Amino acid sequence: MNEFLLGLLIFLVVMTGLCVAMFARDVGRLRSVQSAQNDGFVWWSLVYAMLGLMGALVCTAGLLREQEGNWRVVSLVLINMLIQPLCCFAVAMGGFKVIMALTARITCGFRIIPREDIEPDLSRAIWLNSVAGGTMGLLFFGSMGLACLLSLL
Repeated sequence: MNEFLLGLLIFLVVMTGLCVAMFARDVGRLRSVQSAQNDGFVWWSLVYAMLGLMGALVCTAGLLREQEGNWRVVSLVLINMLIQPLCCFAVAMGGFKVIMALTARITCGFRIIPREDIEPDLSRAIWLNSVAGGTMGLLFFGSMGLACLLSLL
């Protein structure tokens, strides 16, 4: 199991570095972070970098679970201080999406979009996307936060 976690950790660190390098290259190409905000593709590289970093921290917590000593506890507490707020926010977002979808409301972020502004066919597709995406977010980020928390025990 340790070999798998170590390999996954190396992969995630490399991918996070590549995503950050892509973001820096695109910001340099666009000459500023402000102009990069208008380009959606540039921000996706930061999203992938954040997810890669979170995955790397979870792998690190899994590797530290086997170790002994005070430095293990301090490292795991620091990892949990970084991961838990992000996971809690993502679980809240997923829960909000699912609850709003089940009450037949369409949301974008934390805003509710009036039903009159959307075509009926598109409304059903957005509803299915909200239920599926919210459920996957709940499961993924909930299990990620739980894995980090259980490594302290």
